[in-house]
Parts: sequence; C-alpha cells; structure tokens
Amino acid sequence: MRIESLTESLRDALNADPSTDYERAVGALQEVATAIGVATGQGVKVSLERGWATNLGDGYRVTAEQVGGAVTTTLFRAYVPPAGFPVSLDFAEEDPVSAPDQESLVDLTAGFLQRPSVVATLRTMRS
Repeated sequence: MRIESLTESLRDALNADPSTDYERAVGALQEVATAIGVATGQGVKVSLERGWATNLGDGYRVTAEQVGGAVTTTLFRAYVPPAGFPVSLDFAEEDPVSAPDQESLVDLTAGFLQRPSVVATLRTMRS
C-alpha cells in the first residue's frame, strides 16, 4: 500500500459518522457518573474519564474524588467497542460483565453501586 492510499483510507475512516450505539453507550456511562455525583452530594466529584483503547474497546473509568480531600478512587471501568454494545464492565472482579444494551448497562452498574463496600467508600468520601 502506498503512503497516499494509507493516508486517504485513514482520513475516510476518521471522517465517517461514529456509531450512534457507541454514543448511546458513552452517554449512558456519563449519565451513571452524573447520577452517582447527584446521589453523593457536593462532597464527591464523580467523573467519566477516557482511557486507553484495548481489545475490549475504548476504556473509560468512572472515578470519585473527595472534594477538598486527597482521596480519589476508580469506582469501575467500562470498555466500549466501536459498535457500542456490548459494553464490558469491570467491577474489579475476575472477568468483566457484559452489558448488551443501555438498560442492562444501567441495571448492572446500579447493582454494583449497592454493594456494601462501594456504599461504604462513597459514604466515607462525602464526609
């Protein structure tokens, strides 16, 4: 392949419309992060941070930072493939959990956030 062909094919790929399912998946992760921030109040800043691309998809981290404190933690990681779904959710277990659609992504993260260890971490951070 000539360098001109490589440049042209990459340019075409970069200019193509992104997957709407990809945008929905990332949007759902942002909504989860926002909901955690609202639930914890002003004492904890919750963010969705873009990470590295992996074989599972683009990596994202949902992080919690204690406002005015020195504590920051990653609550969980998510890997969004180019097609958007299924999203792989890493709740610090042996294997990622697969979320085949937006509803299951929200349900799975809601279940994770109800774990006593996660509740205790967020409770400690907001005080």
